[in-house]
Amino acid sequence: MTPEIRRVLYNWQYDPKLHGAETNCIPLQLQRLFGRLQLSAEKAVSTKELTHSFGWSHSDSFVQHDVQELCRVLFEALDKTIAPKVYQQRQKLIKDEGVGSLTKLLSNIDPQSITTCSNSIDQLVSDLYSGIMIDYIQAKDHKRPDSDNPYGRVHEDLFMDVQLAIRDLGSVEEALDNYIKPEILSGDNQWLCEELNLKVDAVKGLKFKSMPYLLTLHLKRFDYDMISWQRIKLGNKVTFPFVLDMSKYVENCDKELKYELFSVLVHSGSARGGHYYAYIKNFENKQWFNFNDSNVSQISEEDVQKMYGGEDSSSSSSYSKQYASSTNAYMLMYRLIDDKVNLNAIPSDQVPQSLVDEIKQENEKIEQERLEYEERKKKVNLRIYYGSPLASEPLTMVINKTDSIAHVTKLILDTLANERPEDYKDLPIECARIRDVNLMTKQPSKIYTCNDETPVEQYNWFSFRPIYFQVRKPSEEFPVEQTFISVYIYRLNPDTQDFDAISAKIHANQTLRALKEYLSDSWDSTKYPLDLLN
Repeated sequence: MTPEIRRVLYNWQYDPKLHGAETNCIPLQLQRLFGRLQLSAEKAVSTKELTHSFGWSHSDSFVQHDVQELCRVLFEALDKTIAPKVYQQRQKLIKDEGVGSLTKLLSNIDPQSITTCSNSIDQLVSDLYSGIMIDYIQAKDHKRPDSDNPYGRVHEDLFMDVQLAIRDLGSVEEALDNYIKPEILSGDNQWLCEELNLKVDAVKGLKFKSMPYLLTLHLKRFDYDMISWQRIKLGNKVTFPFVLDMSKYVENCDKELKYELFSVLVHSGSARGGHYYAYIKNFENKQWFNFNDSNVSQISEEDVQKMYGGEDSSSSSSYSKQYASSTNAYMLMYRLIDDKVNLNAIPSDQVPQSLVDEIKQENEKIEQERLEYEERKKKVNLRIYYGSPLASEPLTMVINKTDSIAHVTKLILDTLANERPEDYKDLPIECARIRDVNLMTKQPSKIYTCNDETPVEQYNWFSFRPIYFQVRKPSEEFPVEQTFISVYIYRLNPDTQDFDAISAKIHANQTLRALKEYLSDSWDSTKYPLDLLN
């Protein structure tokens, strides 16, 4: 995250009389988001409150929005709220004198005043991202008689991002060269010079007059296929430097303009939709991180370089181009390298105290919930069925996973002795046992003896597990129960030489010899004699 922006937001104070409802105040929700990212004990911080302040509904959060438009809306909201007087003055200036008046204003700002921009609420946040572009057109062979300057026009304008065409280009540097490359207007495409009232050969192009502190480069990966007239995504490889020298792209530049890459916005998907996530560099420790929804993981510079792309769909069919999916860099963010003004981190003591207190309460609640969760993990909720037939309403009990079977057996017996003394009071522990139970068939199965000291967690008991509590009279024994299993037996019919599938229910403790005798007696013994059954 950009430290300069965070410091602006931390220095700003919310006033409900000036800024309206908390839920609709974008700077407040962004301030809270940054504060929670810095201080919260949560693994991931929700952006729901921020997107709600945009006016988005829950469904809008899942719609693929244009990230450039989002940035412009966000910066305008920050400027209006954080520095309303300056914003209104700028708007009046544009209305009275045009956009060109802002370029003069911005060009007069001393680069050192960028520190003021990140300290004061009297400077627009958008100034950090604003540079000056020159849009020009000049006659090639016609110069003004009173000077050596050619006929033409020059128009200055502000830019907050540079949109770079990347089709058939392999690097950001190539794209920048192509961006400022002059276009020759000649032949049928000559320029009509109104001053000369004549069509003449001309040179048309763009130049950078000044660069912003924070430079945003938008790689135009979405394009139109002129054959199918369908929107497509370009997946070609476009390299980008981790340090970008912009001095050669700025007109009459006499100083060093080196920029450090600190964020890569990644688009994964096709022209019809996809998913955005970001690689962001921590200025303090120079480490890169992958911010992908609620997951944040540390990555290397090699991982960042993988976002150059390299999947070329230019030879694909028109239909497949629409759906061609790739994962690559979509937007690059650079910061001017200047040790005098660069911020590498914002200390936690600069977070507004009211927000610190709010997050502290949230962290205490999170810790309490964590402790309760850890405590619940140590417990097992049991549903205990008893009686014959099984009771329709089970007894519920919470035990520790470390409790032994013997201890749980005694707990259940003591509880039932209190609730149903006529059936369970003074009953010896030896007359009770726990069993697994199938609620569909209402049949008990596995037996746990009353003297078993094994912890229940070793039997993988889970919460709301149904068990059967079986008791007997001291003068009796537990009944010996036959357990049956269903099997399929495939026998070879000697007449047809085909296999017949026959189902049978047998005793689980039956020997193989007894099973063969049973089968021989049940079938035709002349066709299936005992000594031939294997």
